[in-house]
Amino acid sequence: MHVPLETGYYKIINEEWRNFAAMYIQNGHKSGIVRAEARINNASMEDVTWHVQRLTNGNYFFCGARTPQLYAVAIHGAGPYASIEVRPEHRSQQWVIDDTRVQHSYFIRKTDNQYIWSLPDGEIGTSVILVEQANTGRSRWRFEPTAPPSSVGGSLPYSPPGISRSDENDETPTVLKGRAAQVSGVVAILNGSKQYMRVTSNGGLAFNSKHRDGYALFAVRNLGGKVSLINVKSGKHVNMYYINDVMCKGPGGGLSLGVYRRPDGRYNLTISGYQGQNGQIHYLSSEVGNAAYGGSLAVRQSIDDSCHLSIEKLIYIGFRGVIVLRNRSNYYMKVDSNKGLLFDTPVLDEDARFMVQVRGRKFCLIGNNGCHLGLHLNGNDAFVRCDGGGEGVDFAIHVHADQVCLTTSVQKGDGNETHYLSSVESDSGGYGSLEVVPNVNEDCWFRFENVSRQ
Repeated sequence: MHVPLETGYYKIINEEWRNFAAMYIQNGHKSGIVRAEARINNASMEDVTWHVQRLTNGNYFFCGARTPQLYAVAIHGAGPYASIEVRPEHRSQQWVIDDTRVQHSYFIRKTDNQYIWSLPDGEIGTSVILVEQANTGRSRWRFEPTAPPSSVGGSLPYSPPGISRSDENDETPTVLKGRAAQVSGVVAILNGSKQYMRVTSNGGLAFNSKHRDGYALFAVRNLGGKVSLINVKSGKHVNMYYINDVMCKGPGGGLSLGVYRRPDGRYNLTISGYQGQNGQIHYLSSEVGNAAYGGSLAVRQSIDDSCHLSIEKLIYIGFRGVIVLRNRSNYYMKVDSNKGLLFDTPVLDEDARFMVQVRGRKFCLIGNNGCHLGLHLNGNDAFVRCDGGGEGVDFAIHVHADQVCLTTSVQKGDGNETHYLSSVESDSGGYGSLEVVPNVNEDCWFRFENVSRQ
């Protein structure tokens, strides 16, 4: 660093997502993890306040301001995608704070290698992990000086931007409380009675069932700070009629919605910028709209209880956009010039990038050659290549610690069986094909990284 960071109390903020690195303490204040917190609701201000201690060798300790016995550590030998944990003092670990090319932003690096802190996405509760050094906003951090928490003397303000402590529990209907939230992948939306928002038979919308099916699932399309919703069953976009009623009949484009997360964890979906609103912000309600439309949701000009919604995220966080997969030898899955798939090099290039196409609760992968991963059968053997047309093979994802495995359904006899994608070349398919096997093994587990913004 050009100017060393001095010992003091800081909030550590991710540059890309603007989320705090918060201590989530478990096991009776004996250990925990470091995860994202966007506002001070479940975490107290002390949980996002770190005592950063500069050592005589130029390295740093990161300990909790309220829990000074706990230090930020990575387990011994931890590599990419390992979570940052908080552990007792006798397991404390030194960290390096490095300059980046961006003013006032820093990398937090292990002393023994180039692995650095990173926040994979903007969701609340996502673990801070280690990644190989890459100069992106997800891996850059800002240190905001703050007062020590009350438990160690001094006072600490409680109000993040947009929230006033004095009115946090008020229900003033014209005031939007919360902050912009990141939502992506596939979601389901519920009202206060735990009923799902579903597309009706005539393309309307209603909160009318506690059963979640394809008509209750919506793919999120990000629109530069807002989102649009596309029903995964009908393929239609959520749209608005005049400024008072919302349905799901749009062939394209759709209604642009702001997403705000409330202090209680629920969400408000806002509607603004449309002719007739006179510059005001309106709110999607779970109540029935104008009867003349035969099934619409109302739009409120001010917040009431019907505007407070819950959002279920139905695809593993971060597994969307463009991703790369690595096997246990740290070789990337790549597409070759013959539409084959190989794990044969540790070098990341364009041929290792795969786009995730969401299909309800499953997804398919599209290679850099524009083809889907396609499933092939040869007798009792199954394998994949990157030669599929518009369909491709559907995968489901299973997560364990920092690794994933991908499953698909393979027809065997009169039924279907679950099989697992492997990094091993298929004997039946030959060079450029990967096995799809009936029993999971160590070759079926992969590390992944979302590289959409790189």
